[in-house]
Amino acid sequence: LCHEEDFELLGVESRDGIDMYVIKYTIGKTTTTTHYNKETSLKEYSETLEVTEEGPQSIVSIYSQFTDFNGFLFPLKTSQVVESVGMTATIKDVEINGKIDSKMFEVE
Repeated sequence: LCHEEDFELLGVESRDGIDMYVIKYTIGKTTTTTHYNKETSLKEYSETLEVTEEGPQSIVSIYSQFTDFNGFLFPLKTSQVVESVGMTATIKDVEINGKIDSKMFEVE
């Protein structure tokens, strides 16, 4: 976000009985409305409208099961619905600043 006019606090909205700050921002032709838990400040839900060559595309993301890894909270579960197709990703472990073998990046 480059300019303060790029984002807007829309207010507080209740989702499933939890108060959420609702923030809307636009980058290029993509507009995202994000919901942050008022109590924890964690991003729990977002709706994105992306304009593509094929037309507008809707993406809904839900973040849950936040777990502490070395003082950082990560959502272990992320669910997305892109138009009518849904998928869920589950993280089993997080390693922060771990060593990576450079052979992983070699092209065969």
